[in-house]
Amino acid sequence: MLKKIAFLPLLALSVLGSPLDAKVTLREAIGKALEMSRDVRDQRLNADASALRKREIEARRAFTLDFGGSLAYASDSPHILVSDMPLLAAKLGEDVSPGLFLASTPRVLYDVRLALSQPIFSGGALNLAAEAENTAGLAEEEMIRVLEARVAGEVKGSHLRYRILREAKGSAELFHQSLELRRQKIESLFEADLIRKTDIIETRTKIEEVKLSIQDLDQMIEEAGIRFQGLCGFLPDEVEADAGEGIPDIEAALGTFRISHPLLRYFERKLVQAETWRKAVAREGRPQVSAFAQLHFGRPGINFFATAPGVFILGGLNIDLPLLDAKKRGTATALVEVEARKLENRRTEFIRETEQEIRRLYALKSGLEAKTSTIGKMVELAEEDVRLKSRQYEESQIPNLDCLAAMAQLEKCRSMKQEIGLQIEAVKVQIRTLINAGRETS
Repeated sequence: MLKKIAFLPLLALSVLGSPLDAKVTLREAIGKALEMSRDVRDQRLNADASALRKREIEARRAFTLDFGGSLAYASDSPHILVSDMPLLAAKLGEDVSPGLFLASTPRVLYDVRLALSQPIFSGGALNLAAEAENTAGLAEEEMIRVLEARVAGEVKGSHLRYRILREAKGSAELFHQSLELRRQKIESLFEADLIRKTDIIETRTKIEEVKLSIQDLDQMIEEAGIRFQGLCGFLPDEVEADAGEGIPDIEAALGTFRISHPLLRYFERKLVQAETWRKAVAREGRPQVSAFAQLHFGRPGINFFATAPGVFILGGLNIDLPLLDAKKRGTATALVEVEARKLENRRTEFIRETEQEIRRLYALKSGLEAKTSTIGKMVELAEEDVRLKSRQYEESQIPNLDCLAAMAQLEKCRSMKQEIGLQIEAVKVQIRTLINAGRETS
């Protein structure tokens, strides 16, 4: 009974599969790569900074409340003498000195104040500045998508590179096995005095050449694995291969690129931002109106000559009208227009270069697909050639080197066939990234 109970968990594991054998999907690896990417993290901080700048601009439209004060000592102070009031001096008579102080301000002055200010009218400059910063934030979000797509493309390309090298190594190992079988057969023939020893030496030399090729591939595979792990934190063998996706025809791809690529939307939003900033700068020449209310406690108060401290309130409107800063605003507007032209130039150049690259990749894909059928025929012919030359060698009609050359050609054709299939997938990844980067991370 105990044996049956112990057997049930083992049976469940064999049916359901061990969780240790579960692989990470390529999408999960891309998600991890996005978390690890410094460029993506920095760009997200740029978007956060843009949101903070928008909040700062919007805060300028709200009231401000300030608390402050001052303390001062004057060696002299405003005062009124008897001589300053002739009528009073005449009534007082000559017994009163003309230099007698009638009133004077305190020498020690202080003022404690609580001030409230509320902008009323800014000519629309603040509204436009907030709108420009909001557009800038949307542009930063588009740039995040650009960088995310770039990272996704790097992860997919790196994984495909690793798979190409592994396929090449697998092909080389199969060739090595076939050579080992041939060596064993040739050694048996040599023991029967049916062939020369040079045939064994030639075969062993070829085996060592293939071993060296496998060692080179091992080194490249290790480097590719380190590169992939540096991107996403996973080993390539821990990530299951992507099934691959289709791509549209070239004209549809070009249309999708112009509509969907986030870098184009980034340029468009930055151009809108520049135009909005230009309007905001122009509005700065309009009057700026704000209301204020201040509560004071100090000496002197409203009565300048009072010696006792007092409380008083001030309130009213502040109106600022720039008169001679048109040149400054004109320079600021010109700088904004220069930035807009630079953005337009970058946008035009990006469209031209990307469409050229898309056409090149479609041409490369067509060429690789045409090679696929050709390579398939070459594999069939190489297999037939190996069979014929093996029989001719056994009949002593051709030397051993001819058989080895035929076997090497067969291995080369098989390896090329596998590599071309993966190269086509790599080209498709590049095309999908170029025409619509956002989909690579969705």
